[in-house]
Formats: sequence, C-alpha cells, structure tokens
Amino acid sequence: MLIQIARFEFRYLLRNPLLWITALATFAMIFFSMNLEDWEMGSEGGLVRNAAYATLRNSVMLSLVFMFVTTSFVANAVIRDDETGFGPIIRSTPITKFQYILGRFLGAFSVAAVCMLALPLATILGSLMPWANPANLGPNRITDHLYAYFLIALPNLLTHSAIFFALATITRSMMATYIGVISLVAGFFSLEGALSRPQLESVVAIAEPFAARAVKDAVRYWTIAERNTMLPDFTGALLYNRLLWLAVSLLCLAAAWAVYRFADRGMSKRERKKQKRDAQASPAAQSSPPSPAGGQLAGLPEALPSSAAGRAGRALMWLRMKFEFRQVVLSPAFPVLMLYGMYVTVFVLLTQRYPDYAPEYPTTLTLIPEIEDAF
Repeated sequence: MLIQIARFEFRYLLRNPLLWITALATFAMIFFSMNLEDWEMGSEGGLVRNAAYATLRNSVMLSLVFMFVTTSFVANAVIRDDETGFGPIIRSTPITKFQYILGRFLGAFSVAAVCMLALPLATILGSLMPWANPANLGPNRITDHLYAYFLIALPNLLTHSAIFFALATITRSMMATYIGVISLVAGFFSLEGALSRPQLESVVAIAEPFAARAVKDAVRYWTIAERNTMLPDFTGALLYNRLLWLAVSLLCLAAAWAVYRFADRGMSKRERKKQKRDAQASPAAQSSPPSPAGGQLAGLPEALPSSAAGRAGRALMWLRMKFEFRQVVLSPAFPVLMLYGMYVTVFVLLTQRYPDYAPEYPTTLTLIPEIEDAF
C-alpha cells in the first residue's frame, strides 16, 4: 500500500503546472549558460562552464532555489486531504499512519528529484550546441553529474523536504510552512555572513545545511585546472555534513509521523465559535435586501442626496479598510514575521558591528546595508 500511495502522489503532482514551469525554467537557465557568451553563472577566471566544480556549485544553488518548489509539493501532500474533506474517507480505510505519511512524502519527494534532473540534462545538451564556444567548455563527464546529483543535490532536497513536511504536518498550515522557508533562507545567509570567521570554518562546513561551505572548503586551495577536472574526496567535513543532515531529515520524518493524528479531530473551540457566529449571522444575511441595480451604493436608496451617498461610501470604505487591516494584523503570520524581523535586526546589529574584523563605531552607513541584505 505504501508504494501505491507514493505512486498516486507522484502521478497527481505530475499534473501540477508548477512542476513543468520549474523544470522548464531550470533547464533553460542552465542550457543557455552553457552556450551563450553573455549568459554565465558564477564566472571564475579560467573555469570552463561545465567544470566539475561548476557542476557542484550549480547543484548547491539550484537545490536552494528548489526549496520553494518542493515545499509546495511536500507540504501540500499532507494538508490537501484535510482541506478538501477527503481525509475522513482515507482514514476509514485499512491504510496505516506510517503508510500514509511516508507514501505521501516519497511521492512528493520523487517529483522534486525528477525535476532536479533538468540540471545534468541541460548541462550536457547545452554544451553540445553548435553555436557554443569550445574555449568555454570541457569534456562532459558523467561522474561529475552523478557526484553532484547523488551527494549534493538529492541530499539537499531530502533535507528541506523533510523539514518542511514535518512543519506542515505539525502546523497544518501552508502559511506557517512558507514562513519557515523564508526564515531558513534568511537565516542561512545571515549566519553564513556572521560566522565567516577562520576559526569557525570546520564547524560551519559541517553545520551548513546545503554543503556549500563544505564544497568550497574542499577545493579552496585547488588550481583552476584541478577545479575543471577533479572532484573533492567524499571525506572530512563534506561527509560529516551529509551524514548530519541525513540524520536531521530522518528525525523530521519521525516527528511528522509521531505528531500526525490519524483520526478525525473533534471541532476545536475556535471552530465552534466560528460556527456559532456564522449561524447567528445567517438569518440577518438572508433578510437583508439585495443591492438594487442601476449604480446604487451597497443597497442605499437612490433618492439619497449626493453628499449623503458620499459619506456612506467613505464610511463603507473605512469599514473595509479596518476589516482588511485586522485580517493582516490578527493573522498568525504577522506576529511571526514581526518577531523574525526583530530577531534579524538585533542579530545583525550584534554580529556585524565589525564586518571587516577591524574595530569601528557601528554607524548607520555600515549597518543599514547589512540589515537590508538580511531582509
């Protein structure tokens, strides 16, 4: 049953336009970076565009970008049934919680993994185009792409897919999950800048979730010729980084399984209050007359003078503004984003006082750009 659930989820997501748009955009970006003179990604002097190191670097970059796409797949996989009302039907079948959780995740993760194959395919095909400059390209080595896909890209996809799958399972909210995505991306760049101290290189290389620092440190003292043709040994910080985040991924999946309640929930207190308000409002809504046609304003008599109609319009606009303002301010996302904004600001002010390792006064001129980058 586990395989059937994963296959269903895989086939379902294949009909998602976001998948094909992402795959096409990824393919086009990498394809043209191989053969157009003015379109190059991360140029380094003397480094060919399909170099071994360039392949690893592109895998890290795209796995970071794919975080927004995979979140929509894996988070929606566990939330969708409850939103559509199909959840009780599934829970009435012999499917176990383990089969349901893992099957949904594997199906969504497989779609993201297939989409990531656009990177090696675009690299190889783009380098074979007749208009490509041979001076910018080297030989295509399948080992470079296998290394980048299975040791860099796929573990990265697994890491953030598992993290946000667990977050969606715990919160049952796409909004909370996307806030988690934004927080992880912003925190990644903030911490990478704040912890760029020579004495912390090994720790950061192991702890950084996308292995960007581990790959960079592994080739730090390589020549351009070595970066073009050689792959770093899968040892040291790179190996420990992959093992650490594989363990984190498994823990997140275990947490998702543990907290998911594979039974129909009773109506919460908030839901009961909402149902009561709706029931009280429905008679009034049914008894209110429909808005007359002919340009009248929200059911107001057409005989009202223009000044009264103008005041009524302004009153209605004010009520609408208050309603929309309350919708934003009272939503769960608003205090989270405000608190995170405060955290980012304080974090930058405390850690970026001496951006060039030279003591200086924390002036507006030096700190505002750092805060802007963090936001």
